[in-house]
Amino acid sequence: MFINGFNLGRYWNTAGPQKRLYLPGPLLKEAGNVITVLELEETKTNEIRLVEEPKWCP
Repeated sequence: MFINGFNLGRYWNTAGPQKRLYLPGPLLKEAGNVITVLELEETKTNEIRLVEEPKWCP
């Protein structure tokens, strides 16, 4: 996954343990942000959710 040309990392929705990718605030523009998803494996979803809070794991 890329945001404005910066590689955020890999994410597989069928494998773990990673559940979310962290997006540092300075990578965002005030307008015109571009999210690019490179999908090489079959996925069961076509949705991206942006959330404000991290998911903390105990």
